[in-house]
Amino acid sequence: MKYSKEFYEATDVRRSCFVFASAGSGKTKILVDRYIKSLFLGINPKDILCITYTNAAVFEMESRISDILEKLYLNENGFTERYLKETLNLSKISRADIEKAESLFFDFQNSLSQLKIMTTHSFCQMLLQQFPLESEIFPNFRIINDIEALSLLKEAKDTVLAKLPEEIIKKLAGTISIKTLEDFIDQIYQFLPKFVDFFNVHNSMDEYELEISKLFNLDSFQEFSKEQENFINEFFKNDDLEEIYLTTTGSLRKKIPYSDNPISLQIAKIVSENVIRRNKLKTIDKTCSFLRLVKEIVEEYQNLKKFNNELDFSDVLYQTKFLLTKSYAKDFVISTICSQIKAIMIDEAQDLSLIQWDLIYLFAEDIFSDPSSQKTIFVVGDIKQSIYRFQGADCKLFAECYQKTSEIFKASGRELKTVFLSVNYRSLPEILKNVDRIFEGEIAKFAFESDIIQYQKHLPFRSSDIGKVEIIKCEDAENIALEIAKLISAKTTENSIILARERTDLSRNIMKEISNLGLKIAPPDRISLNESVLVMDLLAVADFCVDHNNDYAFCCVMKSPYIFENPLTNDEFFDLLYNKTSSTYENLKLKFPLQYSNLQELISDFDENNLLKFFYYLANRLINLTQNESHILSAFLDEVKNFAKNNSESIPEFLDYIKSREIKIANQGITKSGLRLSTIHGAKGLEAQTIFLLDFDIKVAKSKVRFLFSDGLFFIKPSQKESFFEINQISNDEYNHEERELFRLLYVAMTRAKDNLYVLSYSQNCNNMVSNLIGANNSSLNLKIKFTSLEDIMVQ
Repeated sequence: MKYSKEFYEATDVRRSCFVFASAGSGKTKILVDRYIKSLFLGINPKDILCITYTNAAVFEMESRISDILEKLYLNENGFTERYLKETLNLSKISRADIEKAESLFFDFQNSLSQLKIMTTHSFCQMLLQQFPLESEIFPNFRIINDIEALSLLKEAKDTVLAKLPEEIIKKLAGTISIKTLEDFIDQIYQFLPKFVDFFNVHNSMDEYELEISKLFNLDSFQEFSKEQENFINEFFKNDDLEEIYLTTTGSLRKKIPYSDNPISLQIAKIVSENVIRRNKLKTIDKTCSFLRLVKEIVEEYQNLKKFNNELDFSDVLYQTKFLLTKSYAKDFVISTICSQIKAIMIDEAQDLSLIQWDLIYLFAEDIFSDPSSQKTIFVVGDIKQSIYRFQGADCKLFAECYQKTSEIFKASGRELKTVFLSVNYRSLPEILKNVDRIFEGEIAKFAFESDIIQYQKHLPFRSSDIGKVEIIKCEDAENIALEIAKLISAKTTENSIILARERTDLSRNIMKEISNLGLKIAPPDRISLNESVLVMDLLAVADFCVDHNNDYAFCCVMKSPYIFENPLTNDEFFDLLYNKTSSTYENLKLKFPLQYSNLQELISDFDENNLLKFFYYLANRLINLTQNESHILSAFLDEVKNFAKNNSESIPEFLDYIKSREIKIANQGITKSGLRLSTIHGAKGLEAQTIFLLDFDIKVAKSKVRFLFSDGLFFIKPSQKESFFEINQISNDEYNHEERELFRLLYVAMTRAKDNLYVLSYSQNCNNMVSNLIGANNSSLNLKIKFTSLEDIMVQ
């Protein structure tokens, strides 16, 4: 097989190269083949730094390299000569070349412990372990996971709140309700890297308060003139001027009373401007009061980690940046790194955050600063598939890095190859045609956030068949399940994925309905402990022990097949609850004495300060557990054990903790079923013959956004009534970024399909829907789509 010119340009290891790889274009193969060609041309595997995005990608990369090297070693049916000729593009192949290729397998295996195929975090961790004192950390530090970090942050929060002066508590209570404040504090961990970045720039909250006061153009409070006061006393007396002149959302009314009188118009303007000023002051006060508290909590969290000699995942990156930019040994460390590395390869470049790009520039420092450097940099990614903004990814940085590198190479007289991979080896033509119809033109400019990289139409490699794209109108989860069953009934061996934007009640109900129809559907690859019925039943027992009047917990316990061999039936519950004259618990004793006795035995030794004993006792009594449920129980008991060790043995405290955390665990119950459900994020990098895409709204729920980070600034978003121009601009920028990513999420979803793409449209809302975008390209529908956030964008 002869490969394309683009393939050979991308695998030319003598030149640095940027590859813009559309979905299904074989970028992983190019990475692997370039790596192997580097080995063949004499670069030691330990001298190649290959940065990938996830540990799973590291494993896949190593496995694929090892598999090909093993085939080169075995050389069955002349594989080695063909690979050298066709893949590595060698024209003359000698016996020595073949023997050299065959030997690469053992060289690679002998270097496994020294390989630098790793995530950015892993490589940074290796550097910190090599230079701990220079990084100003103690040797033998420990990396904590998200759950441990969350627990430590909770400890920091409790410590800070316990010693917070009363005047600060009163000030906070005056700006933020206790319930809202608790919700905000619970969100700190989600935004912890952003808060750390913020406090690194804005150490003084007093100075920050002055900065945003200037940004908001705070004018002085406007007084009424004597003439205006006389007008008010004559026409409005004790009326509320804000109610008279302003709507409930705070804007000026269209019909201003006495609008024919210029004095009334002057009063309206003053009232409006004074309310805006008050709203600005309230936003500043609320934001800065909250930030002062967050700063205390973050500093306490940092102190706890330092005391325990622990680092979280963000620390690993920032301490490495400190090592390479501010430590006394920075020049020595950089020169050491640069001297060891002969080639840098960056995968999934669109998913890197700002701090990760900063580190890559440092790793590749001599490439950018030394025109005679023989080191190469190879970067591959796809802006269209950038969907991890919530993790700090910024797709614009990929394009900016390309532009910066191009300018440096051009100025120094070096060649930087630019390769666009547009041939799609995955999807049939009809699918790719619909993708192109949606994304080329204005939507591409909006969604991909860069004029540097132009959208390239997909070229189908598979042209023997057409493929199918179809919109199916559905009413509910049951209807969706029936449609899916009908479509896959004749294709039981086919790999199919139901894609959802996120896990919701709808997607869970679809799984239930599909199971009820007798179809096999694989369980999610990751599950939340709190969503496990087994865990919910265990927590219900604890809730009931704490409060015997908790009827909901009582019903969950008495219905549990894991706790009782013969749980109460619905009829028995009706009998128990109908016309009861005492508590439900006491009524059980009267009507079902045997079940009451069983429940008494279950809760008799309850001690709310003996967490471990209570749940281990419960675990030993459980019945009817499947293998996967045993795995879930084990993970739950690990949480119990860790909480008891790091916090307390209090059962009420543990209940508060476990209910407020979304703890994900790997699901051991995955089968090799032909059908499964996944989020679009979870399906990144996957493919299937048939994709069932659950329709979703290309619109951000504005009510969900409460924290606004913008260009190094932070604000608590005010309510609509208390909003104002400057904060609206910042909010709209944030919504635009979120909406752009929704389009990229759609691109990823559609390009998972190999043969068939069905969009299951279940919403009555006909505006901004995915089905309308695709439907607009269907001649039978010919819909015109107008997006609120995009000015008259229409799919032609």
